Amino acid sequence: MMEETKKFIRIENSIVEAVETDISIVDLQYYPENPRINSIIESEFGDNPTQEQIEQKMQSLDHVKELKNSIRVNGGLIEPIFVKDSVVLEGNSRLAAYRLLVHEDPIKWSSIRAVLLPSSVTADQIFSLLGTMHIIGKTPWSPFEQAAYLRKRITTSRKKVDAIADELGLTRSAAHKYIATYDLMEQNDDLVRDKWSYYHEFVKNGAIQRADENYPLLAIKETILERIKDGKFADARELRKVGKIVGSESEVTDEAINGFINETMSLDEAVELVESDSKIANLTAKIRNFNIAVSNESTAILENLSDMGLYTELKKLYAQLKTLMSIE
Repeated sequence: MMEETKKFIRIENSIVEAVETDISIVDLQYYPENPRINSIIESEFGDNPTQEQIEQKMQSLDHVKELKNSIRVNGGLIEPIFVKDSVVLEGNSRLAAYRLLVHEDPIKWSSIRAVLLPSSVTADQIFSLLGTMHIIGKTPWSPFEQAAYLRKRITTSRKKVDAIADELGLTRSAAHKYIATYDLMEQNDDLVRDKWSYYHEFVKNGAIQRADENYPLLAIKETILERIKDGKFADARELRKVGKIVGSESEVTDEAINGFINETMSLDEAVELVESDSKIANLTAKIRNFNIAVSNESTAILENLSDMGLYTELKKLYAQLKTLMSIE
């Protein structure tokens, strides 16, 4: 057994005295409010999962199975878990792995290394500690988990997004987009971690964000959100294709948008339509600008036709135009 060791942990502007020791895993509970746990279980079990449901889900995850093997090889934890009043605030995956190992050797794996926080630690301090560990620390959460953390931190602390971003070293712009993405997923009743990249691309894409303003009668954003929820996009990159369509300023933009909305053409067909028209428009503009340049320099051209270089280039141009336009 490991002897008790005092630890002094800085949380925000306070020093919290804790104890590091070995404790039994029997009575420990998972912490549903931990953003990583929450992101894994909420879409499947809702707001009030049981401890059994959490453990069953956690132990089915590949990273927990890999962690179990790593703990076995190392003979124990490299980093302790953090516990308050028998609730594992940080280290839920490690607890799940230990409980898998108990089936192999109930005596060896019956205790786990832990930092015991005092009961006086507040919810805001807990979330501050988790943010320090997983956003600016060495074991970062995924973007979805970070967004879930930010949303819950705002709720528990009533701090502004900018203040929390500054505290964690996130850019304010990124923090606002994370919150907007998480809130959008919640509003669309699609709070699924694997959908994060779709909704984040939706929020980031300026053309999509302006779509309803530019085309108020088409409900473009609503259609996109429905298709994200229904899994109709192959991957998040397809949202960029949608942005190309709704952000296009070509003469066929309305046709392409309607084709996409009404599903009379595929997403790729709609993109090809606006891109082809844009290429033609660009080519026409270049030719128009060339004609203007030639017209402005017509006097100089006539005065210097005897120059062999100028004459040769004009002759090549004349031959190319005859060929392109099938002129005999």
